[in-house]
Amino acid sequence: MRRKPGYSAPALRSRRIRPIKPGSRSASALPRSPKNSAILFRIHQREIQTCLALSRHSPRSCFLLEGRDTGSEGLRKAEAYAVEQFQKAGLQPAGSDGFYQRIEFTQYEMDEAKSSLTLLSPGAPETHLSFADDAFFSTRTTHASTSVTAPMIFAGYGLTVPENKLDELAGLDLKGKIIVYIAGSPSDIPTQLASHYQTLAERWKFLKAAGVIGVVSLINPASMDIPWSRISVNRNHPSMDLADPEFNETEGLKFGVTVNPASAEKFFVGSGHTFAEIAALAKDRKPLPHFALAASLHAEATVLSHKLQSANVVAKLPGSDPTLKDEYVVLSAHIDHIGIGAPINGDKIYNGAMDNGSGSALAMDIAAHLKAHPEKLGRSLLFVLVTAEEKGLLGSKYFAAHPTVPAKSIVADVNVDMFLPIIRSRRTHRRHRQLVRRQSRSRSRTAAQSFYPQRSIQFHSPRHSLRGLQRLL
Repeated sequence: MRRKPGYSAPALRSRRIRPIKPGSRSASALPRSPKNSAILFRIHQREIQTCLALSRHSPRSCFLLEGRDTGSEGLRKAEAYAVEQFQKAGLQPAGSDGFYQRIEFTQYEMDEAKSSLTLLSPGAPETHLSFADDAFFSTRTTHASTSVTAPMIFAGYGLTVPENKLDELAGLDLKGKIIVYIAGSPSDIPTQLASHYQTLAERWKFLKAAGVIGVVSLINPASMDIPWSRISVNRNHPSMDLADPEFNETEGLKFGVTVNPASAEKFFVGSGHTFAEIAALAKDRKPLPHFALAASLHAEATVLSHKLQSANVVAKLPGSDPTLKDEYVVLSAHIDHIGIGAPINGDKIYNGAMDNGSGSALAMDIAAHLKAHPEKLGRSLLFVLVTAEEKGLLGSKYFAAHPTVPAKSIVADVNVDMFLPIIRSRRTHRRHRQLVRRQSRSRSRTAAQSFYPQRSIQFHSPRHSLRGLQRLL
């Protein structure tokens, strides 16, 4: 691969390295202005430094990390470098195996040549769905080979939110059936609450109790940030889950399917409703009808799986206060990215310097700064660089379930995921919210709730896994 000096790593999740000039328009959420363009330029300069820091070589060798996919040699190199930097900063090992917390995973991959999705309607020809163009199996919810033919029920947003007395499953006969829903929530449900109940684990609790065996998720065009072509091209990138059975959140679910909104009308033929009607209501977060679909779905899935290992990196800087030193403030960031995927302009490496080499490098910078400029710390600091965030927050989920220090000793977590605004979590302790506001004001900054609440940003970050602990951000 030919590379030119002066390039920057991606601005958002799987973004490409490309030249950035002062005043240019970035994919960032920052509005266009001379001031923000200058900020973006400095951020992209930092991305280059991050890439160099994680590779320890020339700009070209940034690609030797091959996108830091979970379980890859590239991620092991990045983690070894982080351990080296923590050691230089005088931090102590705080994992279960020195600086590491080893984790076992199961990787899943669909064998599409032996798999199929077919709509079966009475008195009509079979409709074979294309994995590339219409719909595909999600290996995050399809963990074993299966062959299922079952009726489908459209259940609106498919949500149950007890706090707001919302139960879209009430009155529906879902036993042994496939539920179809569109992503989103009604407008009278607070977005953060709706986001919580749209997580796979929370949603499946209610679907399983109702007897559902399969799930079909219709992408909502109103919140579709990435075009189907980009989603589909990486559809068969291997997914992972924690191997320990204690983390199985979808026991009993036979398969999950994601549908291209451009092809969703095929599911509504003969039902008396159209997807266009549903999408228009969902765009404004209006209540949706619930009804049986005329077609059944035949799902034939062949799944390949194998075990692999990765690790979190955990280091500590002990505090000095006799009373407080046994309490920990966690600084967390994920160090993994998504590795190698479908080529874009001939480049198949998804570098992830912004997401989230930037956060990992910041943790190392803070450790180095504290060594160069020692401060008297009351509480201890725990540096946690988690793996498998891109696979579903798995590294942070494992750490939350098996912290390497007593769980009750963790008083706060400051999580860094890309150069994004400071976002106060709804679950942040009241005292910590006041601290964030006070520190923000002292620096002429504002702590935002969220620019895009419907996109569930707070639930796509390691801090969601650490929700059982006190979280500062």
